[in-house]
Amino acid sequence: MKPFPKIDFRLHRLMTAYYGWRIVASSFVVNAIHDGTYFLGLSIFFLPISRDFKLSYLATSLPFTLNKIMPSILGPFSGMLIDRHGPARILIISALLSGAGWLMLSQTHSYMAFICIMILFLSVGMMGWINCTTTAVGVWFRIRRSSAMAIIFTGCTVGGAIIPPTLAWSVGSFGW
Repeated sequence: MKPFPKIDFRLHRLMTAYYGWRIVASSFVVNAIHDGTYFLGLSIFFLPISRDFKLSYLATSLPFTLNKIMPSILGPFSGMLIDRHGPARILIISALLSGAGWLMLSQTHSYMAFICIMILFLSVGMMGWINCTTTAVGVWFRIRRSSAMAIIFTGCTVGGAIIPPTLAWSVGSFGW
C-alpha cells in the first residue's frame, strides 16, 4: 500500500490566501514600474534630449514641467473615470497610452512632437496607474488596509532603486 503524498501546507496556504493580497502584489509591481520609469527615470532622458535637439535647459524643461502639471489638472477626471469604469479597465487603457507614448518618444525627431507625446500620451497615460492601484487595494481591504497600502507604495521605492540605474545604463549604451 502506497502512503499518501505529503501536502505542502505552505503552498496550499499561499494558493488559498485572500485574493486581495494578489491585488497588492500586482499593485506593487505596477507602482514600481510607474515610479521607476515615470517619476524617477524620466529625468535620465533630460540631458540626451537637450543635446540631441540642441535645446537650452529651459526649453528642455518645458515638456517635463507640463508633464508634471497635467496630472494635477486631470486628476479629478481620472477619479471619475475610475469610479465609473473600474480600476482594471482604466489601468489597461493607461498602460496602452503610456506604452504607446514611450514607443513614440523613442522615435521622435522634432521638439513639437516631443512636447505632444510627453503631454498627451505620457502624462495622461501614466496618471491612471497610481490612482488605479490605490483604488483597487482600497476596495479589496477593509481590515489591514494600511498594511496593504504600505506594501504597494513600497513598490514605488523599489522601482526607484532598480529601474533608473537600468535606464541610465541603457541610455548610455544604446541612446534614448
